[in-house]
Amino acid sequence: MKSPHATIVPVLLALLCGCTAARARPDGSGADSAGMHPDGDGSDERTTSAEALRQRVAARGGTLRVACLGDSNTASDWQHRKDPSFERGHGWCEQLADHLGALVVEVDNRASAGARAVARPPHQLRGSRLILSGPDQLAAALAAGPPDVVLIAFVTNDLHPSDPQPSEEIIATLLELAVAAEERGVLAFLATAPMLRPHATPGRWSPEPAAIKLINDRIREEVPATRRLDFDRSPRADNYLDVIHLNAAGHTLRAREAARAIRAALGMAQESRDPPARSGRAAPPTTTSPAGQH
Repeated sequence: MKSPHATIVPVLLALLCGCTAARARPDGSGADSAGMHPDGDGSDERTTSAEALRQRVAARGGTLRVACLGDSNTASDWQHRKDPSFERGHGWCEQLADHLGALVVEVDNRASAGARAVARPPHQLRGSRLILSGPDQLAAALAAGPPDVVLIAFVTNDLHPSDPQPSEEIIATLLELAVAAEERGVLAFLATAPMLRPHATPGRWSPEPAAIKLINDRIREEVPATRRLDFDRSPRADNYLDVIHLNAAGHTLRAREAARAIRAALGMAQESRDPPARSGRAAPPTTTSPAGQH
């Protein structure tokens, strides 16, 4: 029996490569397209999504619309309670403008603490805050834009010890989110999950390190490097607030990694020095967040 993501990977790879493709049928066969139909000559193969992105950004005078999906390590509305140096509403997603040179970056951060990639009904945590899973976060971002780029960073809560999801389902969901975004002309990037703080003793609610590593290894197998954000590379204890959550320094590292991937997709030169201080930017990012977050 095929794994849940066996029919998704070829579609994702075709989208990422700019090839003509359609979503695979449940039986594993593909729908007809110019590149697959025996009568098609492939001459109408679509422009790669990266090239389309470059054209859209240029047409808007350098404005890039970015949506971020994820959990508490992407949301930026709570860390200031633990770390006074963390500026509320200025996590790694909002910091992208500091690392993308002359681009004007419009940010839509849909992430929320407690969120999972795997689909589940919206639920509430700690009062009135509404938690949306990956598909609902993506739907909200697409309805509001759509964005040019979507950055997808989940997994930690999908592996929560109280209700861990099967690794196959987590991977399948992440790939489905990327495919759904790409089919709307949005450039999708998938992030690896953060490892636990080095040398820390896993807490009662912490995912198992081996489970995190398994998911990250699978992401590296399934997702091309050009569409992957390596958020688990070389973790350092001084970049964490606690066992699993990043502090301001950790968010800055994530922002640089995400900006690196976006720069590469746009054909921009990579950063050669630290970006200017935020206070000196002529055009700070426009940021929106889901109602009810806190």
